[in-house]
Amino acid sequence: MKLFQIVILMWLTIAAIANNKDSLLITKTEKLNADSSDDEWIAMANRLYSSFQLTDSVSFDLLKFFIGHAEKNNKINIAIEFLRTNLNSNLKIPATEKEYIFESLARLEFQSGHPEKALKSEEKYIMIISEQDDTLKLIRGYANIGMLYRITGYYDKAVVKLLEAIKLAEVFTDGKNFLAPIYQSLGNLHRTLKEFEKSVEYHTKALSFAEQANDSSRIAMIFNDLASTLIEKGDSVKAKQYYLKAIKINEHTGNIKLLQHNYGNIANIYAQENNYKKNLLFLEKAIRISLMLKDSLQLDNLYHNLSLAYENLGNINKALEYEKIAFKIAHNTGNKLYICDILLHLSELYKNTGKLNKAYNLLLKTYLLRDSLMNSDNLKNINELREKYEADKKQKKILILKKEKQAETIKNKLIKTRHYYTIVILSVLTIFLIATLYYMYERRIKEKNLFERENQIKTHKKQLLERELENEKLQKDLLKNELSGKARLLTSHSLEMVRKNELLKELLIELKEILNCMDGNIKAKDKIIKTIRNIEQYQSLEKEWEVFKKYFENINKDFFKVLKNYEPKLTDNEIRLCALLKLNMNTKEIASMLNIRPESVKVAKSRLRRHLNLPNNADICSFFTKRAAEYS
Repeated sequence: MKLFQIVILMWLTIAAIANNKDSLLITKTEKLNADSSDDEWIAMANRLYSSFQLTDSVSFDLLKFFIGHAEKNNKINIAIEFLRTNLNSNLKIPATEKEYIFESLARLEFQSGHPEKALKSEEKYIMIISEQDDTLKLIRGYANIGMLYRITGYYDKAVVKLLEAIKLAEVFTDGKNFLAPIYQSLGNLHRTLKEFEKSVEYHTKALSFAEQANDSSRIAMIFNDLASTLIEKGDSVKAKQYYLKAIKINEHTGNIKLLQHNYGNIANIYAQENNYKKNLLFLEKAIRISLMLKDSLQLDNLYHNLSLAYENLGNINKALEYEKIAFKIAHNTGNKLYICDILLHLSELYKNTGKLNKAYNLLLKTYLLRDSLMNSDNLKNINELREKYEADKKQKKILILKKEKQAETIKNKLIKTRHYYTIVILSVLTIFLIATLYYMYERRIKEKNLFERENQIKTHKKQLLERELENEKLQKDLLKNELSGKARLLTSHSLEMVRKNELLKELLIELKEILNCMDGNIKAKDKIIKTIRNIEQYQSLEKEWEVFKKYFENINKDFFKVLKNYEPKLTDNEIRLCALLKLNMNTKEIASMLNIRPESVKVAKSRLRRHLNLPNNADICSFFTKRAAEYS
């Protein structure tokens, strides 16, 4: 009896020490936070694992607390590694703890952007819970794995699991809470398959169940997915309304995870509206949230869209840079659907930059990958599975015909229709062949007519161009002849004025000499003086200058206007001097024209240079030519 009491006491002591040790480790784990370094978190994980090794078993409470705390502080990769370490060890792990480990792994691996790994973990989780009598776990498991199959491209398997989840949820009272996310996944699946009417139908059902449950987060998610379907369907106006509703809900609730999706999707709307500034703004918001959450699952699509935005803005180098980042992320996450879009866009970008070999190779990879995802057997299986599920409800009250009778009926139909289908197929092939040959013939005729028409148009254009050039040449020649005639007239008039002024000067000199020689005859003297005054008065008249000015402006348009604009203070005599200098007259000719001495002309030139701010040795004619060119 005493021995038994001692054993009990020892057992209680060991249990107390173990509990105290667990409490101490939990307290130390609590001290870690998001700002703690990865090394500190890893050291704590190693310490917990060492404590498990001492007892040769995993402490479920410690394991669960560490994983929850790591997930809360966004240390997803460390949590995954810790779970994997315990799972791959020789430690004793009960079935309930393995169930928790695989379920947590699937969730965390999906959050870290590895849907392929998450799928494997979810499959193992379902294998464990399938042996239990827990319908709710099965519903949740089938819904999750259906979503993972959809993301990783296994569409037929996704349909199977999602329909199984719906069947269980509809007959199980507590399972109805899962109907909203399940129908949402089905809606997303049919959007991927480009079956938009079905997608809208399932999203509408999902919205109805979410509203019944008053689940605002789920409602926002469905608004987002419904808008994405409407975008692909071509109804961007209605889609934008749903995105804005989703953003309003998520900004109110502070759900940044869902805001990340909303911002990315509303950015796509602005891209369709060619509002690339707002497109970039919301894409960068979404990327910041993704990087903060370390959510690489969405980053590939966001960087892909960012690449498209920069391409639309004409920045091909930036577009290539972000598309390469998108490909790297999509490749790491195994997101095959986005890899196709990214490869296709990379091919286009390389094509635009002239790297045709790279563009061709990427295009070939795109088609091979797309064929593996969207082969006809895959689509056929999906349609058959969906039709089978829909027909299930309708045919519950219909009696099943006997197998032998059904087989006999099918056999008879096959015999009767075999020849009919053979004839139909041959007829269709013949019609197709004839239509193809006719199309090719018509196309050749059209191409020939088009070629002839293009040649006629080219010939006609060439003739028109030649006529236009000929007319232009004629007009230039006429203008040249006209200007030449005016120039000759002006020169002739100028020379005539020079000769006239010289003649008048000589005449004045002779008259003055005669006047000096005359001693008497006052009446004759008065008459000579009067004649001298008339000649001097005639030399100062403006009439000859006005005639000269008219001829000059016909040839040198806007000359006086340019001078006045450049130096408004120029006098009339300085303007006349400028006109004569423009005609390249020498000092003697200018003196004769203006009826002044050559020395006065030189003084006037010097004064003119000062007014025009020119150096003393500057060529005034070159200055006039330069100012005329600048004015025109």
